[in-house]
This record gives sequence, structure tokens and C-alpha cells, in this order.
Amino acid sequence: MIQGSHQKKPIQMLLRSGRHQVEDLYTYYDRTQTISILRDKGVGFFQDPSCFHRVKPPTKQHRLLLQFRYA
Repeated sequence: MIQGSHQKKPIQMLLRSGRHQVEDLYTYYDRTQTISILRDKGVGFFQDPSCFHRVKPPTKQHRLLLQFRYA
């Protein structure tokens, strides 16, 4: 995920779809703002979905995901 992207987004990115190319994101955000969340199996975490984030596909086995949305 890109640190700080939940607060500060360029207007062009707000007017388009929620999917952006990595190159487009790095024209506005610095690559050092990228945070990878890597945890052991069975460990959960909370994330603000309004930040820009990408999901890497699993490499060894299937991934089970449980997602709650509060609105």
C-alpha cells in the first residue's frame, strides 16, 4: 500500500476508476512511501481501503480472505 494516499490524492485519480497502473501511481507518489504487509498464516490486519493498494497473487498456495466492511 502507499503510505499517505488515503489523505492526499491528485484530482485526476479521483475522477477515474479505482484501478490505476503502478507507473501512474509512482508519478505522483514516491516509491519509498510503499509499505508491504507480510504476515504469518492465520494473522489478521486492518487496512484503510481508501488508500492505494495492490494485492500480490499467492505464489505457494491459495489464499483465504475474510473481509468486513463497515459503512
